[in-house]
Amino acid sequence: VSTQSTGSSGINAEYGETVYSGSTSFFVALLTRLDARKMVGLVHCVPREGTAGYIGVLVPQLEERDEDNEQVRPMGFHLIHLPFADDIRKLTYEPTEQPSSAQVEAAKSLVNKLKAKQFNSSLIENPCVLQFNKTLEAIALEKDSIEETEDSTKPDVERMNKRAGIEMEKLNNIVFPAGYNIPDDCKKPDYKRVISLVQNRQREGTLAKVGVADLRLYCKGVRLKVSSTAKKGDLLDAIKKFLG
Repeated sequence: VSTQSTGSSGINAEYGETVYSGSTSFFVALLTRLDARKMVGLVHCVPREGTAGYIGVLVPQLEERDEDNEQVRPMGFHLIHLPFADDIRKLTYEPTEQPSSAQVEAAKSLVNKLKAKQFNSSLIENPCVLQFNKTLEAIALEKDSIEETEDSTKPDVERMNKRAGIEMEKLNNIVFPAGYNIPDDCKKPDYKRVISLVQNRQREGTLAKVGVADLRLYCKGVRLKVSSTAKKGDLLDAIKKFLG
């Protein structure tokens, strides 16, 4: 069963005391008792004044700290939106091929090899923010060039191959043995073919004969921004303008 509902929201008592006196004490008491009894709260939630309410579930979450007394998880509730009866629909799935035990074991071996024993996501800085700060610094100090920042979010391919190259090769050979035919829907888009087709049709004056799927693929291949709802006429106009 799948539901067309919104994701959960977080609720804490940070600003409640300024609105209702004693709300923080009530919040903490409710949270600790629900957690102790392994229960959840059923509530009627009105997000803002003038909006229709909905039924939700409050799932308690206690505060959690690590060995250095750094907060890992804050104290609060997860508010989960419960769907109405007409939001629930049954889905049917086509049967898919299940991995063999050898494939599963090979995948486990690869994952174990790539596990980081000491990893802290807070030590990885946002490269976009770093580059923005470097650019701002260069403008403020009137520097001739902007210092490049190292993107620590990119995988260290050389180190990964050195550490788990054998496991990668083994998994690849088990999942994709010699003579394996890749399904058409898993193949990469043939941008070269489509780009060549569109350019030739443009020269011949028969661009209108190209299908919509190929026109969209061409726009994606040459990074030509078009609306996702653009019709064939709009795509043709955008491509003709792009090709001059």
